[in-house]
Amino acid sequence: MNADRRSVLGALGAALVGSGLPGDAVAAPTKRQKTYLLVHGAWHGGWCFRDVAALLRAEGHIVYTPTLTGLGERRHLGVNLVNLDLHIEDIAQVFAFEELSDVILVGHSYAGMVITGVADRLAERISAIVYLDAYVPQNDGDSIRKMQGSSVGDATGSMGKDGWSVPPPPPESFGVAPRNRERVARLCTPQPLAPMLQELRLTGKHREIANRHFVFASGWGKDGKTPFLPFYEALRTRSEWKTHVMPFGHDMMIDEPGATAKLLLSI
Repeated sequence: MNADRRSVLGALGAALVGSGLPGDAVAAPTKRQKTYLLVHGAWHGGWCFRDVAALLRAEGHIVYTPTLTGLGERRHLGVNLVNLDLHIEDIAQVFAFEELSDVILVGHSYAGMVITGVADRLAERISAIVYLDAYVPQNDGDSIRKMQGSSVGDATGSMGKDGWSVPPPPPESFGVAPRNRERVARLCTPQPLAPMLQELRLTGKHREIANRHFVFASGWGKDGKTPFLPFYEALRTRSEWKTHVMPFGHDMMIDEPGATAKLLLSI
């Protein structure tokens, strides 16, 4: 490019910046665009992150809210073949086919198992991992049954007629606000039991992710005790973890999408 042409283009750019025309948008500094992958928990589907995703997208970020096989709008798939390995594969394939990297990976509740399995395979593509009131497996062979005890193992007693899934509990049992209970009850679907019993296979690669967060929902449970309190208590004193307390029910992404999105934006 010769000097005359550079002078003309420079003058044109200056004129656009000073004019209030679209050139201003080019000249203005922009925030770094983030990529979020939000994974729902048991009985739920990608629908539960609808409002949080909308708020994150309004800030200019990229958001994926996949639904795990056998749940939500995919409840007709998988039947009794669904297990934890398949759910990990569900999310790994999102990384593969959307060609994702530098991802903030978020898992709610049961999905703590799923995102840990994904992180163990794809740590180099994950910039931060967030356990949203979720299970946090640490070692090879961990399972929800091992971490939580007999309450999950005994869930077979409440199995549905199909013999492989458990009906959703009432929303009030996990602290859903009254205004949202009808919707949550209507959209929740039976949860395959196998993923909650299967042991997670880990190599330790998931520990390579330095930016780790645990979010504890303190606004539900009997006397403040929930299945996720032990994880919070164990992690809040560990320097490699950042812990957060949100005074909401377990489904904070439904009841308090604004506060949930604000927290995720801060990561």
